Order: sequence, then C-alpha cells, then structure tokens
Amino acid sequence: AASHGEAAPAAAVLVVCVALVMGILDWRRSILGLLAYFPVSGLLSIALYPHTAPGALAKDALFVIPAYVGYALQKHTERRRIDVPAIPAISLAVIAALVLVEMLNPSVPKLLVALIGAKTWLFYIPMIFVGHDLIRDRADLDRFLLVIAVTAIVPCAIGVLEAALIYTGHADTVYGWYGPAASAVTQGFATISAGSIFIRRVPS
Repeated sequence: AASHGEAAPAAAVLVVCVALVMGILDWRRSILGLLAYFPVSGLLSIALYPHTAPGALAKDALFVIPAYVGYALQKHTERRRIDVPAIPAISLAVIAALVLVEMLNPSVPKLLVALIGAKTWLFYIPMIFVGHDLIRDRADLDRFLLVIAVTAIVPCAIGVLEAALIYTGHADTVYGWYGPAASAVTQGFATISAGSIFIRRVPS
C-alpha cells in the first residue's frame, strides 16, 4: 500500500516533466493538446472525486505552463520581442492591480483563497500573446479548427446518449456512471419544470 501511495505522485511528476519537455520542443502542440483536453477534462475530476483539485490543475500543469515556457524560450532564442498589436495594456494593468490589492483584503479567509483568485483572473492573460502567434498560416488554422470540431463530438455524443437514457426512464443508469460525483455534476440532480414539461441536468 505504501509503495502504491508513493508510485502515484511519482507517476504524476513524470507525466508533468514529459509534458514540460514537449511544450519546450513545440509549444503549439501543447495548445492543441489543451484544446483536445478541454472537452474531456471533467473525467479526471470525476475519477478523483471528492478530491477534485488535481483534476482542476491538470490542464495548467500538462498544457498551459509547458506552452508558456516553450513560447518564452522560443522568443528568447530568436531574440524577438513579444508584441501583440492593439493589446488593451492599460485595462489589463488595472485588472491586475485590482486583483493584487484584493489579495490583501483582510476579509479573505486564507492566503490559498487569494492565490486561487489571482490565478483565475491573471494566469491566463498571457494566452493573448500565445494565441496571437499560434496561427501562422492556413495549415495552422485548419489544424486548430479540426481539433476543436473533432474533440467536441465526444461530449456532444455522450450528452445525446445520456439525455436519451434520462428521458426514457433510465436516469439511474446515467447517474451510476458518475458514482459519488453524480450529485455534483448535476448540481444536485437539478430539474427545471414548467407544467407537465421538465428538463433534467444532463451530466455530460
């Protein structure tokens, strides 16, 4: 049991290191990987429920940070400025200042809460620069759109299947797939009704 407990963190570190290397070698692949991961990202949180933090942070460790590192290193190697035309620099600076000031708010219960808030508001701002350089030509655009379109099919197909099962009286089957996370992914098995018509929250 002890060896199993040690193996999981070691495997996670190895995966993160591999992702970092891949991002350094080609940061665009990290961004495409992020786009492909988004539609199925909830699976990791469901599998680890109720410990959902690793699932929420996985996209950052596996895709976002490697892409940032690879992008910055490429710019440094090429000795090129990171420049985006018409970026709303003043607006972004004001937002960043407000977030940083709010982190000092004495009503914030824990430093961790403040850090999570800062991450939510500020961590993805550099994507403006990364996204600006992501598409170089028609081939890049085609690949970008293909990844979005193809990966979207997966949750859409599962959602249609789940809806069909739920509305034909097999809701328990659908909820059973999610185990203890079923209530969380359906916002407490939420149902909206209007007269004789009802709409249930489909987990997918």
